[in-house]
Amino acid sequence: AAGLPPVPDEPPSQVLASGPDRFFLFSGGVAWGAQPDPFLKQVYGISSPFSLDLRGTFLFGERFGLGVGLAFHNRAGEGVAPSDTTAPVVMIWELPIYVEGMLRLLLWKSQPVVPYVRGGVDATLWRENFFISGTKYEVRGIKWGAHVAGGAQFRLPFPEINQPGRLIGDPVLDDIYLYVEGWARSANNLGSSPLDLSAGGLAVGITLLM
Repeated sequence: AAGLPPVPDEPPSQVLASGPDRFFLFSGGVAWGAQPDPFLKQVYGISSPFSLDLRGTFLFGERFGLGVGLAFHNRAGEGVAPSDTTAPVVMIWELPIYVEGMLRLLLWKSQPVVPYVRGGVDATLWRENFFISGTKYEVRGIKWGAHVAGGAQFRLPFPEINQPGRLIGDPVLDDIYLYVEGWARSANNLGSSPLDLSAGGLAVGITLLM
C-alpha cells in the first residue's frame, strides 16, 4: 500500500470547476422611464413608460468591463390637430444602441451584493407614424447622446451553481444576479430633428455571470 499514489483530496472535475473562467456578463431586464420633452408629454402623456434592455459585457478581473447593448421602447398617443379635425393616432419607436464601460465593486467571488456603475455613448434610432385623413405619414431619424447608470447586483442563492464542488467540469454559468439600478440617458445632443428623446428612471432584471 505504501507504493500506491496518494488519493487526491477532490476529483479533477471539481478542480476544473473552480478555475478562473468568469469573464462575461449577459443582462436583460425591464426599465421604467419618463421623458421630459414637452412634445412627448403632450402627445404621449404617461402611456407605455416601460422599455426592454439587453446588454453583454466582457469583464477584466471581474471588476472592469466593456460592453454593448440595445433597448426597445414603443409608445402610442394622440397627435395635435386643428379643432375641426380629428386628432391623428401616432406611434413612436425608439431603439437606443450603445457601447459602455462598467466598474464593479467586487472584493471576493461569493460576494452577495455587488455595487456597480456604468456609462457610455448612445445612438438612438427612432421612427414615428401617424395617420391624417386616412393617409399614413412617417418620419424617422437618429439622435446621438450618452447614458449613465448605477445600482447593485444581488447574488441569487442557487446551490447547484454557487457551490464550488459541482458535478461536471467547467460549467458555462457561474452566478445569477438580480440587478436594480437607476439610469439616465441624454438623447438631444446631435441629430436632424429637434425631438428630445432624453429619459431617466429605474430598471430591474437578471444578470448572468459566465
